[in-house]
Amino acid sequence: MLLGGMTPVQAQSTLTVDGGNASCDDVTGGPYCTIQAAINSASSGDNIDVAAGTYTENVLITTPVTLRGANAGVAGNDDTSRSAETVVQPQQTSNNDDVIFGVAASNVTIDGFLLDAEPNPDEFAEVGIGIDATSTSYTGITVQNNIIEHIPSISEAAATPAAGIGAQGPSSGNVFQDNLMRDFGAFASGSFGVDEANAGIGLAGNFFATVTDNVTENVAFGILMLGHDATAPDAPQTITGGSHINNHRGIVVYPGSVDSAYEVESVSITGAAEYGITLFRFDGSLAGIGDGSNTVDATLRNVEIRDTGNFDSDASGINVSADVDGGAYEVDVIESTIANNANRGIHASANDDLSSGSLSLSVFVRRSVIEGNGFDPNTNAGRGAGLIAQRGGFIDAENSIITNGSVDADALSIQSAGQQGDNGLMAVTQSQVLAGTGGGQAVVVSNPGSNSPGLLNASLNAWDVTEASNLAITNNAGDVVDYSPFLASNADTDAGTPGFQGDFSTLILDSASSNSGINTKLQEGTGVSGVETLVLQSTGGTYDASAPVETSAQITVADDLSFTGSGPITIVNNELAVDAGVASITGSPDFNVQNRFTGTDGAGNDAGWR
Repeated sequence: MLLGGMTPVQAQSTLTVDGGNASCDDVTGGPYCTIQAAINSASSGDNIDVAAGTYTENVLITTPVTLRGANAGVAGNDDTSRSAETVVQPQQTSNNDDVIFGVAASNVTIDGFLLDAEPNPDEFAEVGIGIDATSTSYTGITVQNNIIEHIPSISEAAATPAAGIGAQGPSSGNVFQDNLMRDFGAFASGSFGVDEANAGIGLAGNFFATVTDNVTENVAFGILMLGHDATAPDAPQTITGGSHINNHRGIVVYPGSVDSAYEVESVSITGAAEYGITLFRFDGSLAGIGDGSNTVDATLRNVEIRDTGNFDSDASGINVSADVDGGAYEVDVIESTIANNANRGIHASANDDLSSGSLSLSVFVRRSVIEGNGFDPNTNAGRGAGLIAQRGGFIDAENSIITNGSVDADALSIQSAGQQGDNGLMAVTQSQVLAGTGGGQAVVVSNPGSNSPGLLNASLNAWDVTEASNLAITNNAGDVVDYSPFLASNADTDAGTPGFQGDFSTLILDSASSNSGINTKLQEGTGVSGVETLVLQSTGGTYDASAPVETSAQITVADDLSFTGSGPITIVNNELAVDAGVASITGSPDFNVQNRFTGTDGAGNDAGWR
C-alpha cells in the first residue's frame, strides 16, 4: 500500500554465483554461472555473493551493487585467515588493454576476490580493477580485501597505466583498503619517461580515495598518484598504513599541472630498488604528467623506509626532484625513520640557479632518524649520503638523529640533462650528527668546480666531540659551514619524544666557524634558551664583539682568543673562567664582568686579559 504518494522502497536482494555448481543457470540464477550474468540481473543496492572457484571473464559493473568473493571481510595479506579463493581471470587473448573488473557505476563494492591478470602468457589484463570517471563522475566506490597479481608492465607514459587498481577522475568518496597487490611484471628502463612499469594502485586526474592498509610486493610502483587538486573537497590525497616490499619504487607522486596536496602516514617501505618515496615535477615534455607550473605540498609522517638500493645515481629513501622551476614545492618529513638505504637517505634536487636568488624546492625534516645510509652508493653518484641537496634544492632538518657519513650538501653535474649543478642549501640544527661507526666525515659540502658555494647551517648540533678541531667537517674554499655553537653533550633529554631533544645547558663556540645568520657568534650563543655555560674555543679567526651581548651564563675561555669591535660584553651573576689560553683585544670592547675571573692560563699564570 502507498501512503501520501510515497515511492515504495525496493527490498535489497542477494544473488549468488557458483560456476562450479552443475545446476547453475545464467537465466534463472539458481545460482548464476557467471558474475556478469548476476550483475545484469541485479538491481541497485543488491548483494552478489560469488562462491570459491575460477571465473574466466571480463566483468563490467554498471549497477550499484556489492560483489562479495569467498574471502569478503578478510584482508588480502591475511594468509592465515583466508580460505579457498574466488579467482577471476581475463578471457581475452594477448596484446589487449582489458580490465578484469570494470566499474561504470557509483556506490560499488568489490570485496574478497583474487584477480589473476595473467593466468598464462596468452591471456592477460593490464588492469585488475579499472574505474574511468573522466566522462561520468562515478563516486562512492569501495575496493577491499582483494588479492591482485600478475599485472604486466607497459609504457609508463600511457594514458592509463597498468595497475592492480587503476582509477581516473574526477571522483570522490572512494575507499581502497586491505588489498594485496603482488608479483607484477618487472620494471624495465626505457627512454626518459617511457619506462616499462605498472602500479599496485594508480590514482590520476583528481580521483580521490581513502587508501588504507594496502600491501604491494614485487611490483614496479607500489602506489602511483598523478594530479590531485589541493582545492578539491577531498584534498589532500592520503595514503595511510600498509607496506610496500621489494618494489622498484614504493610510492610515486607526479603532481601533474594542478596545485597538488598529498599526505602519507604510517607507511612501511622496504627493499625498493630505486626510490622508497619519490615526488617528481616534470617540465611539460611528457603529456599528461605536468608542466611544472603548479605548487606541491606533501607531508610524510611516521613513515619507515629501509634498504633502498642503488639502481641509479639519485636512488634514495626519499627523492624530491624538479625538472623545472615553478610554484612552491614543499615536502615535510615528520617523525620518520630513513635507514640503511644504499645510495642516499633523503635527496632534494631542484632546477634553480642560486645566483638568481630563487628557491622553490624545500624539504623540512623534523624529529626523524636518518641513519646508516650511503654505505653502497651507485658508481655514478660519488659519495653516499644521509641528506643531500643539489641544484638549489633546500633541506632543513631539526631535532633529528643523523648518522653514518650522513649530511652531504654536495653538488654534482646532472649528466642526463646536460646541465651543470649548483649546490644545494641545507640547515641541520638541534640534531645529533655523528660520523657513525664506519668513520669518515659527518659533513661534506661542495665538490670542487661546482657552480656555486655550498651553504650549510649546522649550528646547535651534538657532534659527539667537545673540541671544534675534532669536528668531522670537510668543505672547499668559498663554502659557508656554520657549526658554532654546538652542544657539549650528545645526550637525548627526552627519549619519549621522537627524534633528538638536545641538552643546551652547555654550548661550545668556535671563532673559526662561518656565520650563516645575522647575529654574531657571541650573540647566537648567549641567545639560546636554557644555556648555563658557554665555552669559547678558537681554531682560528676572531670573535666579533661589535654588537651588545649580555648573559648570566658562565663563560669558559678554552683557547687563545681574539676579539674585534667595540660593543659591550656584559657577564652578570657568574664567573669568567680562563682554563687555558690568553684573550687579546682589538678595538675597545667593554667587558663588564660583574663577578670575578677564576683560573689560570695555559702557562700557569693568573687569569686575565692581555
